[in-house]
Amino acid sequence: MQPVHGISPHNVRYRCMVDLLGRAGCLEEAVDLVKCMPMKPSVAICGTLLAACRTHKDVEMAAYADEYISKLTTQRTGIHVLQSNIYASAGKWAHIAKVRLQLKEKGIQKVPGSGSIEINGVIHEFISGEEPHCSDVARNK
Repeated sequence: MQPVHGISPHNVRYRCMVDLLGRAGCLEEAVDLVKCMPMKPSVAICGTLLAACRTHKDVEMAAYADEYISKLTTQRTGIHVLQSNIYASAGKWAHIAKVRLQLKEKGIQKVPGSGSIEINGVIHEFISGEEPHCSDVARNK
């Protein structure tokens, strides 16, 4: 990149290449690119590689990305949820337990999903894990 095009390589450009290779199903090439980067891969690069592994159901390559992620001190729950989902789809329960333990050790908590709906001018918010609002909705009819 530098000698031919005068473009200095940095994480954003490497992430784009990892994304392109991953979307094309060239996971080994994406991993090789990550290995030869002159800097440590960022959380975003690891997440990009994980997303490609999930798309192509490649648990082996996901394990490689997992090595880097375990060394990062990221508070992003999305990375860990993605890891967990990849391992769950492959039935690798010990790996899921490891990811959850890392979350607990780092003090990271996933923000629960939520949604809202307006009924008769009243807005009702629903948060994952909460009790149903059936009685509230019925009273407002």
